[in-house]
Amino acid sequence: MTLVANLQAWVEARRAMLESNGIEIRSDLSPPDRPDPSYALNLRKGAREADLVVWNSGQADLITSQNVDAKPTMDHLTDLLEPRRLETILERVLEVFHLQSN
Repeated sequence: MTLVANLQAWVEARRAMLESNGIEIRSDLSPPDRPDPSYALNLRKGAREADLVVWNSGQADLITSQNVDAKPTMDHLTDLLEPRRLETILERVLEVFHLQSN
């Protein structure tokens, strides 16, 4: 399974839990003819927000914001082809909303 497909599966497996916690989910898949397909995920609840863009090449950009007064945290990530690395990043996404991975 590709990195993009893994992230899509993660979102779908947690969609009900996220929505039941009042988190808005937006996602976008790049056109299939792109050389390095990507998946963009935005999660938002009030002033808390997480934006994650993942490319099949194993790179990602993560931007998180805990409140409107704080500067967002921005990270460029590599080596996400290692399954544990993606899990760690997704745990960080959930922490923005005070949730834990199940």
